[in-house]
Amino acid sequence: MRNERAHLHHPVDGHLASSRFLGLDADARLLSLYFITGPHQTSAGVSRVKDGYVIADLDWKADQYRKAKASVITSGMFEADGDEVLVEGWFRHCAPANLKHAIGTMRVIECIGSDSLREKAEDGFAATKWGLQALQTFSAAEPAPTAANDAGRRLQEALDRNAGAKR
Repeated sequence: MRNERAHLHHPVDGHLASSRFLGLDADARLLSLYFITGPHQTSAGVSRVKDGYVIADLDWKADQYRKAKASVITSGMFEADGDEVLVEGWFRHCAPANLKHAIGTMRVIECIGSDSLREKAEDGFAATKWGLQALQTFSAAEPAPTAANDAGRRLQEALDRNAGAKR
């Protein structure tokens, strides 16, 4: 009997063959792989890492890192805000695999410090099957408004934006 399990992809799968990746120099290619697979990456596709950590991890000079970071940001494969770096299209390749995973990812998204990166992550999350189900589950519960529920409200807004884009 054939295994019907869905094949799980990783953001690196299509990345390595993309013309944007292949157009980068060796340092920028290595840095892009570090941002996708490195120790600071999260289930939301946003890593929070200080420049010094990357420089130490890759054993680079500061100028080498700044040049490579500028290249990967300019390529459009990543967006950065301060110490946070978002992998563009993360959820197209690395969507939550089940409801528990989606709930955990919602919690990670809540912790993204950059408003613009958090909104992008929320939109990508809301476009996934399990992200949508997690948002609907929590939206149906209608918790009392508190500061802690602000992230849930933002995720609901992302769901609404996503629904509007599909119309």
